[in-house]
Amino acid sequence: MINWQALRELHLDEYKGTYLNSPANGLPSIATEAFITNEISKFREAPGEYRMRFITKGVPAIKAQVSSIINSTTNEIALIQNFSIGLNFFVQSLPIASKILLIKDDYPSLTKPF
Repeated sequence: MINWQALRELHLDEYKGTYLNSPANGLPSIATEAFITNEISKFREAPGEYRMRFITKGVPAIKAQVSSIINSTTNEIALIQNFSIGLNFFVQSLPIASKILLIKDDYPSLTKPF
C-alpha cells in the first residue's frame, strides 16, 4: 500500500501550486535532489571512472529493475534520454501508411514527429 501523504512530503515543500511542465522538467523529491548532488560530486572527483561504473554496473542494474517491473527481459529494455527521443525512434519504425490519432494543440514534441 502506498502512503501518498508520506510520498508528497518527500517533494520540495516550498513549491505550492500546480506544476504543469513535467515533460520539460519534473519536480524532484528531496531524496532525489540529495542523490543527484552526491552523484555530481562523484563525477567531478573521477569523471572517467564514474562513467565506466555507470556503463558497466548502473545501466545493467537499471535495465534489470525495469524488466522485473514490466515482466520482460533486459534485452527488451532500451534506455533513452527522454520520451520525445523515444517517440521519434518509434515513429521511424512505423509503416508508412500508418494512421495516427493525435490530440489537437498537444505539445509540439509529441505531434511534430508525425
